[in-house]
Amino acid sequence: RLFALQLEEQMKELSDQRTSQIAGSLRSEKIRTYNFPQNRVTDHRCGVSVFDVENFVGNASGLGGVLDQLEEWHRNELVETLWTSRSSN
Repeated sequence: RLFALQLEEQMKELSDQRTSQIAGSLRSEKIRTYNFPQNRVTDHRCGVSVFDVENFVGNASGLGGVLDQLEEWHRNELVETLWTSRSSN
């Protein structure tokens, strides 16, 4: 019985870890929107919109501008996180 309880506890812990790592299907968690009627692609992580969907989808250079801005946004997020963690210590 003790082994069964231990096993059950480990399985629940693994299940909880897996659940926390999987993003939900909420609309607010989306990464990018492709709006063909408005000819717009929006990356919701950094808030960048590009107004040429066909170029964005069919050409690697169309994605380049968004990736550059996404990298800058990510660097700023890291700096903010480091600053916050240092300030709290």
